[in-house]
Amino acid sequence: MPYAQEGTLNPAASLNQALNTVGALLPLEVQTIQNDPPASVSDGDRYLVATGTGDWAGEDGQLARYVAAPS
Repeated sequence: MPYAQEGTLNPAASLNQALNTVGALLPLEVQTIQNDPPASVSDGDRYLVATGTGDWAGEDGQLARYVAAPS
């Protein structure tokens, strides 16, 4: 979990990252276990990376969560 250092000008950035981390870990439901990112995703989708390839190379055994860009 990121920690906002004392005197940080914008602590909201650390808080947002922390909330995304908590949101990814609490509901431990995953869509599938796979090696590379899916072609079609929805905000909040979670995947367990088996043997990471492509954009997931080197992320073996990690939890991947899609977070949509704010509109």
